[in-house]
Amino acid sequence: MALSWQLAVLKILAVSEDGQASVASVTRSLSILVTGADEWEARLRRSIPTHHPCDIFSGGLVDRPARGVWRILPAGRDYLRSLEPSFEFKKAAE
Repeated sequence: MALSWQLAVLKILAVSEDGQASVASVTRSLSILVTGADEWEARLRRSIPTHHPCDIFSGGLVDRPARGVWRILPAGRDYLRSLEPSFEFKKAAE
């Protein structure tokens, strides 16, 4: 379960402006995803490979450039592309 939420955070950051967002914004986005949790959780679980980082921060996929801000790193984008080659890194609203 924790890994699927980390994957959700990666996806949220990937479509955020400049690949970064405040922790509060990520939390809001996650809470929206919870409303459709069954479908989202199933999709996330299907996309998790057998070899995956244990933690998005220590795995070098996300960093904390400022207090209260998370940013996806190139390795995080590459990881998402390895899961879903067609994943688009555009803002979700577009």
